[in-house]
Amino acid sequence: MDNQEITCPHCRSDIPYGANVCRGCRAEIKYGTPKFFIWLGLLLPVVVGYFIARFLHLTIGAGETIAWVVWGIVTLAGWYGCIRVCKRLFRNHVSFTRQTNR
Repeated sequence: MDNQEITCPHCRSDIPYGANVCRGCRAEIKYGTPKFFIWLGLLLPVVVGYFIARFLHLTIGAGETIAWVVWGIVTLAGWYGCIRVCKRLFRNHVSFTRQTNR
C-alpha cells in the first residue's frame, strides 16, 4: 500500500498509510491483527490440543507420552495455522483509537 492514504473515521482527515497518529484528531493508528485475535490464536490451539490428547489417552488407550506428543503437534500446528489465517484476514486492517479527555 505504498503512497496510499487512509481516512480517519473520527475527523475525516487524509493520512498517509503507515502513520502512527492522525494529524487531525491525534487518534492512535494500529495496523494488523487485533490483540484479541492474537490471544485467541495462542490459547485456542493449546486447549484443543489438550482435549484431543486427553481423548486419545482415555478412550483409545494411547500412552501418556503419545498424548503429550499429540498435544504438542496439535498446538504447534494450530499456532502456525492461526498465524497464517490472521495475516491473511487482517493484512489491510487499520484501527483508530482516540483518547478521551478525563
